[in-house]
Amino acid sequence: MEDGHNVKNLKKKIAVMCAVTVTTTSVMAMPRNAEASFWGSFSRWIRKYYGSNSETTTQEITTEETTVEETTVEATTQETTTVEETTQETTTVEETTKETTEGETKETIEEAAISSESTDYIYDNSETTVDYQEEETTTKVDLTPGLKNKKVLEDSTKEFADSSVKDTSSLDFYYDGDNYRYAIVDGEEIIAFYDNGDYIDVLSGAGEYVIRDTTFTNILTEASSVKDFSYTKEEDVTVLTVKYNETDSSVSASTTYKFYDSHIEVVANIDGIGSNNVGTSFFQRNFINGYEDYELKQNQEWVFPENDDFPYKDFDSIVSTHYIDNEHKMYTFFNGDAANTGKYFDDYSPEHLPLKVSDYTLDSYELNYNLVFENLSEDSDPDYFALFKNKGYSFAAGITPVTESIENSTIFEKSDLEFNINISNISDVDKDYSYSYKIYDYYSNIYNETDESVTIKADDSCNCDVSFEAKNQGIYYLELTVSDGNDTHKELYPFGYLPEYNYEYRESSPFGISGIRFGNYQQNDTTLALMDKIGVANARVGISTPEYVNSDYTLLENSLETLNNTGIDVTGQYLLMKDWSFSSDADAFQSEMEDTLNHVSKYLTDCEVGNETNLYPTYDSKEEAMEHYYEYEFKPGYNALSNAGVPMVASGVYQAMYDWMILMKSSGVWDMSSVLSTHNYGFPHSPDHVNDDSIEHSFESGLVRARKALDTYGDKTWYISEMGYSTAPLNNANMFSGVDLRTQADYTFREFILGLAYGADVIESYGFYDQLNMQKSTNPNDVEYHYGMLYDQDYFGRVMPKPWALAYASMTRNLESVTSATSLTLSSSTIKAFSLSLEKDNETAFVLWSNCSLLSNDAVEGTRTPNLPWNNQWEDTEDITVYSTSTVTVTDIMGNETEYTPKNNVVTIPVSGSPIIVTGDIYGAK
Repeated sequence: MEDGHNVKNLKKKIAVMCAVTVTTTSVMAMPRNAEASFWGSFSRWIRKYYGSNSETTTQEITTEETTVEETTVEATTQETTTVEETTQETTTVEETTKETTEGETKETIEEAAISSESTDYIYDNSETTVDYQEEETTTKVDLTPGLKNKKVLEDSTKEFADSSVKDTSSLDFYYDGDNYRYAIVDGEEIIAFYDNGDYIDVLSGAGEYVIRDTTFTNILTEASSVKDFSYTKEEDVTVLTVKYNETDSSVSASTTYKFYDSHIEVVANIDGIGSNNVGTSFFQRNFINGYEDYELKQNQEWVFPENDDFPYKDFDSIVSTHYIDNEHKMYTFFNGDAANTGKYFDDYSPEHLPLKVSDYTLDSYELNYNLVFENLSEDSDPDYFALFKNKGYSFAAGITPVTESIENSTIFEKSDLEFNINISNISDVDKDYSYSYKIYDYYSNIYNETDESVTIKADDSCNCDVSFEAKNQGIYYLELTVSDGNDTHKELYPFGYLPEYNYEYRESSPFGISGIRFGNYQQNDTTLALMDKIGVANARVGISTPEYVNSDYTLLENSLETLNNTGIDVTGQYLLMKDWSFSSDADAFQSEMEDTLNHVSKYLTDCEVGNETNLYPTYDSKEEAMEHYYEYEFKPGYNALSNAGVPMVASGVYQAMYDWMILMKSSGVWDMSSVLSTHNYGFPHSPDHVNDDSIEHSFESGLVRARKALDTYGDKTWYISEMGYSTAPLNNANMFSGVDLRTQADYTFREFILGLAYGADVIESYGFYDQLNMQKSTNPNDVEYHYGMLYDQDYFGRVMPKPWALAYASMTRNLESVTSATSLTLSSSTIKAFSLSLEKDNETAFVLWSNCSLLSNDAVEGTRTPNLPWNNQWEDTEDITVYSTSTVTVTDIMGNETEYTPKNNVVTIPVSGSPIIVTGDIYGAK
């Protein structure tokens, strides 16, 4: 029998074996447009198919030999086929061993395939300014949103065993998508690639649950053999439910599939486990022919709140991609709350999908993922297409820069920028699309505002060139909306303009970043390049095995060497044992740390042992906590560092609590440490909200406590190694809520200046990317996920900035040569003023801000006022008078300058809650 895909990749085909005779009818060819291809490179195909009879709705699977009456139907415009559809009517199939007699046939239920007739591309140039040229777009492979350094496997020929799904006469059930076939054969499931007449078996069905207890012993492995299955039609979508033979009679397991042309939606269920001793468990998949390579990434969706608060990223899916060979790539979009766990990146093999188990109990579980299959030689950018096929959209849409950026970030060093907005029709019919975009700058100006409609034929695309001149340094936002009338894609594209700058004082600069981590799941080259470009001078880097994660130290060594070569000092942080535990064995801790130091010690300026030991509520008292820390972490860490010749930094002191620093002195930790490391947090309030050392959750109050300890027990090098503000978008009505994007920049800038004024030698804001510590995940409700100055890398590996990233660069460029900072007293009680001595040009800079109008989160404990990132949140300003005989320059937080010419030796400058830097020949202020 001629198989379904050998008749030009039949769009949809379902076949079920039964004991009835096929009724053959003739058909009429229907117009069908070619499958979508980004560059319009696919041919049009005429689909051939078989007529079918669907009256019988209950069948039995048989294992007997079968003869099939083969009918080849030629395309015709004169005859029609009546295919009886049974919407919402379920077919139930029970497995048997009954023999059938020769001559019995297999019933087929088929949807009419759609053939293609070429139509002219509809394009009205009067309605849009897009320059659409089909011949040009076929060569512009760099115009898709993906990265230039996509993984490409070496050309190699891989031999696959004969597929078990090719012969449809042996299949109990099958469904054909555009380039895949799902089948049940001999009570087993097979999912296969289809490619140009060949089938490549990929998966043995959806997979199976492996439930383990806390000792990692299997409690239950759901068996994959099919017990029975049923299917139905829901709005033209075939839905199949497969039930399995379980290893435990009390357990029921099933998988529900929804079959679409371009993807499969999978829901795997298990019930009746009834266990309260469940440990690390997972969903295991069997790759029949293995795979050549594997990638893991996270996809996030932009959320635009209805209350006009700032757009934010929320979790969409963990995306694992398996290269079956250099031509075939399978995408798994792992969706839902069960997928939103960072442990997937570190704790599971490429075959596994993790399960979330709470309180060691599990009775039932539902796991959701989508499968997309891509032929790499046919699609110019399969990552791009797969993302939108997974959603079932008729189109793919995205933004990519034509102008070169800094590594894989969206920060540029040129002011003349060009972007491309791509809309690809990935459906099989011509489609009308509407799209709109605009660019906002930091100052609420709008540029390039466009609202257009375009018709794009099947398998084709439209590229819109966007030229933009960044008149100011700082952050910008390109907002894009695309719709086909049914589905709408909306995204935000934050980007920054940061002119080239040569840092000359990095060796003495106090400006740093905490929470730098390297690993296979990171954009390491982008991290290193951006740290250089924004002027990072000090970095606190996790070096213990769980913090670093990789199996060997090569990447970490290379990354630290690059930082050293850039002139960035590195403070290593050694925190956890290899099994993710805190130390209870001094000898083992020292041994593991020495092993790490053998690889990285030569790159370290110093090394911190532990983290916020005074915060852990493990012990009955802080005295007991100090005793344990000294015995099992500090002392073995001190020995390891002494042997390696690396200066010792004691565990960072949470909130710079004075009672802990007393214990540091009495235990000997203070005197044995080269550096005092403190963590100062006060979010969401402003850092200078209060300076009362009795208040724990207050940034400046922590500075008061640290300064008091240094003055009392002996001055030493002081690192503020953690501080900053979370931009958690969904607020809690308490002190632990986040701030908006602009406030993060304003307040963290203030923290650096305050820290300098209290005498800190190194100041490091936390952190570089939005991540939950060592994990990669997303949670809009959790403050911990949103401290970064940069968003976590997106699906395409792009790194996008928040305003704080550009403000940090402005701060370091203008103040990198600072040698001292002094707080000034002015006539206004609400203006905070600081004098900074700069080595560069022997200059004095003044940093000012005003508390004349407090933000809602600063005045009371409660929900902050919503704010878009291009809207100034400061309602009021107050004036400061300075005296000068020459021009005075005011630099705002984005690094843009405004010059003031004195009148009668007087300059009046408006001051808001956003810090400004004032320079010039100033001889007084009021």
